[in-house]
Order: sequence, then C-alpha cells, then structure tokens
Amino acid sequence: VVVLDIGSTMIEKYSKSNQSRLELGIESIKLLIQQKLHFTKNHEVGLVLYGTEETENSLHERLGGYENVCVAKELAIPTLDFLKYLDNIKATPQSGDWIDAIVVATDMLITRCQKKKYNKRIFLITDGQSNVGRTEDLKEVAENFNAAEIKLNVIAIDFCNDLEFDAPEEKKKASESETPVQQNNKRILQEFIEKINGKIFPANVAMNIYKQFRKKQIHPV
Repeated sequence: VVVLDIGSTMIEKYSKSNQSRLELGIESIKLLIQQKLHFTKNHEVGLVLYGTEETENSLHERLGGYENVCVAKELAIPTLDFLKYLDNIKATPQSGDWIDAIVVATDMLITRCQKKKYNKRIFLITDGQSNVGRTEDLKEVAENFNAAEIKLNVIAIDFCNDLEFDAPEEKKKASESETPVQQNNKRILQEFIEKINGKIFPANVAMNIYKQFRKKQIHPV
C-alpha cells in the first residue's frame, strides 16, 4: 500500500529539482506502478492519501477518528487507470497524521491478506511537515506490523537527507535545513523503524534506486 502525503506543504518546490514535492512523490509512485505492470503482474497495490479535505476509510466509519485520511484505491492489480488517477491528485490546504494513515494502510493489508503468507509492504511518501498525535500508539502499531510481517519504506522528501552521509559535518549541514516539525517527525520515524522491518530513504536516493532497478530490468547485463 502506498501512503501519500498531499497536505499543504507538499505544493512547495522540492529542493533538488524543479518539481513540487507532490510531483516528486507522484513520480515515485508511477515508477513503482510501472515496475509492477511490466515485471510483477500479480502484485496488488492500494493507495491511501492523507492531508485530504475529506475523510474516507473504514476505520473512521467503525471507530471514529482517522480524519483527513482517504483510501483512494483499494488493493488490486494496478492498471493504466491507476496511473491516470495519479495525474489528477492535488495538494490541499489541510494537513494529516502519517500515523493515522499507516494504521489505515495496515488495516487494508490485514483485511485483504488475513493470515496468508503474502509479502506485505507500506510505502510512506511525505515531507514530514505535519504534526502527529498519539505517538504512544506507535508501540501497538509496531506490534501489529511485526505480527502481520509488514515492511515499511519511508521516502522522505526534503528531510532525513543527513541519512545519506557518514561524515558528521555533512550530516549536520543536511539537518540544518529541516524545520522543527520535520526534525520531530524524523526522530519519531527513526524510533519506529527500529521496532519493525523498515527503512528510511531520502527522496533522491529512493528515486535513483527505482530508476536503476528499471534500467536493469529493461537492459539486463
């Protein structure tokens, strides 16, 4: 399941290209979907948006809460219509909570897969600019991830860039551009990742991996 932040700050320009942060996020999803369409045709993909103006997810209907989170695409084998849908996604004036969004995505995976041994993964794409609540819930969320054997890949747009570097000076310089909210989200994500099977990728690193993988598939050596 892909979880995409479409909150108000995602309209801002990405620091390493002329794209907006949202455009970069959508490009990364397209690369993932194209990979699935061409090479792993039995894989299913779902899409959760957060920072939406509306709220549309089954946890909200059953339990309340989980606001500004919308299940845009249920888990299914992706089609060209999925790619077309991505082109119409716009940022909103809202913000959302990535914790709520990954809980909704986890519920989708558990409901769809039940106890069958599927490979389950969540991709969280965010600029880390939205405040989160209920961080105390993350212990239970981590337990659910591990029990269901769900992996998490975080694509961090314009934060967590210090993870690229080993030298303390470069790490410090990369962190200086982060807002206090981004620094807090980075800390929370790193603590969460330590409890589960997951990784954080700065956006430019993630895009290079996707593009290299695609080249290798098209031009095998």
